[in-house]
Amino acid sequence: MIGEKTTTKWDGIIAGLPEESLPVAEPPLSSEKQEDVIIDVAHWLSRATFDVIGLAGFDYAFHALEDESEEVYSAYIKMFRSQDKQGFKNIVQLYFPIVEKLWRDDQIRTVNDSLNVIRRRGAELVRNKKRSVMASITSSKEIWEKDLLSLLSE
Repeated sequence: MIGEKTTTKWDGIIAGLPEESLPVAEPPLSSEKQEDVIIDVAHWLSRATFDVIGLAGFDYAFHALEDESEEVYSAYIKMFRSQDKQGFKNIVQLYFPIVEKLWRDDQIRTVNDSLNVIRRRGAELVRNKKRSVMASITSSKEIWEKDLLSLLSE
């Protein structure tokens, strides 16, 4: 399914469609292919991977292939893009973590904001999954206790 979505997106890029109007479910109607089209495969595979991890690991659809506006995906993108800009500072921070406390800047604020979003949404996913599992255990227990002997003894 995610592989098909990725292929459909790439077909749209090859057909010359702008990214905001790339199809998700069906290939574009235009069979006319553009020449010399460059597809950033790493970018699209990272989006597909994010969707796979969301579905397989958390039973949650991040819809990263559809757009980049989902809260957790956006937080990761912002965090990693801000990290790319600060090469030397990141190396210094690796050896001297106190630098983060002393040298507060937009990059650190972006990373902290992103981590807060990721933690909050992660906690929500875990909480919702726990509720779901507990509800299924409770309902199966109720069903289990509705055996013939239990019903006769009531």
